[in-house]
Amino acid sequence: AADPRSPHDRASLEQRNLVDRPILVRIESEYARRRRSIPQEPVSREPRILRKLKEAFAQHQVANLLEEPDDIELPEYGLKIKAPYAYQNGCYNLVDGMRISENVADGLREVGKKAMEGNLLWKHFESNAAERKRLIVVGDFSKQSNEFYHAVEEQMHSANMKLFRLDDLNPLLRDIESNALLHQ
Repeated sequence: AADPRSPHDRASLEQRNLVDRPILVRIESEYARRRRSIPQEPVSREPRILRKLKEAFAQHQVANLLEEPDDIELPEYGLKIKAPYAYQNGCYNLVDGMRISENVADGLREVGKKAMEGNLLWKHFESNAAERKRLIVVGDFSKQSNEFYHAVEEQMHSANMKLFRLDDLNPLLRDIESNALLHQ
């Protein structure tokens, strides 16, 4: 039998991943046992921004005016656009929420991704006015400056999108309400 104290034998045992293995296995199984004994809270799968958006639509009584759209396939880009809500106002508006990180670099990454999706969606349907689709984004900018919001708004506008603040949904709510009767 190999002696783990011997440098030659220990190297051989380490290569086969046998040194200290029983201790590691005991620690892992103890961790798993304790983890199973702790009651687990149900995990909410819905992102916080979407939960807030859902609550706002319900509170302002426009939830029943919104559709749950199918995913929109953009095969030329290998992309699928998903949004939890939609409504018609001359074009089909997909409404999605966007979490804006406190970290500016992370926020820019998320904004860039949404702007690309919105621009590609618009371009895909641009030539067919009857089928035109637009991405509307509701963002939680509570941890960002107004300057950051206006910069994002400018990017979204140049991508043929609309941007609304979660803390100022009145313009979006009015648009949904005013177009509901026209497009039923």
